[in-house]
Amino acid sequence: MSALHRRSARRLTGTTALLAFIATQLMPGPAGLNNACAVVALLAGLCFIGQQLLPARQGTLKAAETANHQQVILIVGPFAARWFNRTGYASDLRTEQDTLWLLAATAEVLQTRVEKVRLQHPQAQIRLWLPLLPDGYDDVATLAAQLEEWQRSVTALGLAHPLPCCVAIYARLSNTDSVYWTGLHCLSPWTETPTTTPFETLAQAFDAMGTSNNIETRQRSLMGKPLLNWLQTTPLREALMPLTTHPTLCLSGIVVADDGQGFTRHGTWARFLENQYGVLPPLSSALLLPPLPPALKAVSLSHDTVKNQRTAGALLSVTAVFILLTASLLNAFHHAREQTRLTTFLIAHTEALEPWRIHARRAALAALEAQQQRLLACAETPRLTDWGLSPCLRLQEEAQAVIGRYRNLPYFSSQAPVSLFSSGSARLRPHGPAALQPLFTLVNQHPENRFLIIGHSDNTGNPEVNQQLSVSRAIAVREWLVKTTKRPATQFDIYGLGASEPVAGNDNETGRELNRRVEAIALPADSMEIRKFKNE
Repeated sequence: MSALHRRSARRLTGTTALLAFIATQLMPGPAGLNNACAVVALLAGLCFIGQQLLPARQGTLKAAETANHQQVILIVGPFAARWFNRTGYASDLRTEQDTLWLLAATAEVLQTRVEKVRLQHPQAQIRLWLPLLPDGYDDVATLAAQLEEWQRSVTALGLAHPLPCCVAIYARLSNTDSVYWTGLHCLSPWTETPTTTPFETLAQAFDAMGTSNNIETRQRSLMGKPLLNWLQTTPLREALMPLTTHPTLCLSGIVVADDGQGFTRHGTWARFLENQYGVLPPLSSALLLPPLPPALKAVSLSHDTVKNQRTAGALLSVTAVFILLTASLLNAFHHAREQTRLTTFLIAHTEALEPWRIHARRAALAALEAQQQRLLACAETPRLTDWGLSPCLRLQEEAQAVIGRYRNLPYFSSQAPVSLFSSGSARLRPHGPAALQPLFTLVNQHPENRFLIIGHSDNTGNPEVNQQLSVSRAIAVREWLVKTTKRPATQFDIYGLGASEPVAGNDNETGRELNRRVEAIALPADSMEIRKFKNE
């Protein structure tokens, strides 16, 4: 194809994309036509980008390691606050040239710190340091339970991207006076690639130490192997292995710190050594802050020189605009689909509720009204922001119709400190007629409506008796209404709910009095001949 033809094709596709986009904003037609125009604009824009990229020279990007990239390591888990909080809640634990160590003792603090780092330093790499002190508890089951509880709390945060996490085990394995780290090579650099064999990597490292001429290194090898065996034969394995498939955590590896100065007590790990081998690790004279490893290398991306920078810059700009438009279109599609799905569900749920489920319908109406208010605000949004795809105006009208049908139905409840009925009785008490006067007035004010009368009971007696008793109470109120209002019994439907919907506790007489009640609600006009609601 000649250069002239290529330019003509680019102009045609670019013009098509522009006209299709403008059509989505100006045409007041049906949603299907708007959707078609939006798809045409998207496809034409994609073709235009492809035509622009075809003759261009391409630059290359490659991944390269660098030690000059900002990295934030958050200390997390059940031991974070207990063992690392020596200098204040919000203080930085350590600051290096390219790495910042911060304490995030709880899931809530973790979420706050992650959001703050991503907002203020979007290029920073976030990593999690999960310390595990086997002598921190006297019981291994408690230790495992603490780890599992912390994982559940992190899962509940619903983080968008998994965070690389390293488990750091602090134990005394030799007679060293300093700290020796095993397994740190898996964090050099600390990538986002998860490991599925963390224990095997450590086992290989401890095996290699067994051939050393250094006595402390051989001690470390001899004690490290039982440590791994203990980890894998106790509930700790079931607590640690889920990190390899965790939805919000990505296990980078497990490291072991042979800490010669940090322990002043014996815990579950020391008891295991005592029971199995008759030895106990030596203790330190003072409780010190657990050590942190030396500087850990980060991973970043560096850009090679891009040839023909003017062409590349123009293409990047066009591509960025196209990506933004595509994201806007996809967001409009998604928003329209979600609004339709949610509103349709709320309407169907509200209409599906049986008439006697008064309180459930009120809750459903409240949810639908909240959605209707959101739809009102959405309908006022300019068409440019949603590509003309928004169904908010139509959905708002549908929601308003359902709300208007059910919201202001006449309603009465006899709930009062002194019930209309004695316990186990369906006979109106002497004060009953006076208490029912508001219902009498309500029925006379709405002669065109049928009413559903719902009886309730307390939980005294068995469920079958309470069910029939609630029906009998509703019948008693209906008979009183027929007698006093001179209206036919067919204007009043009956339903009994027994003790299934108490409004107060049944553990005292006051609550039981409130629960022995009758409710009445007018039925919507269009449901008057649809079905009967009797369970007499």
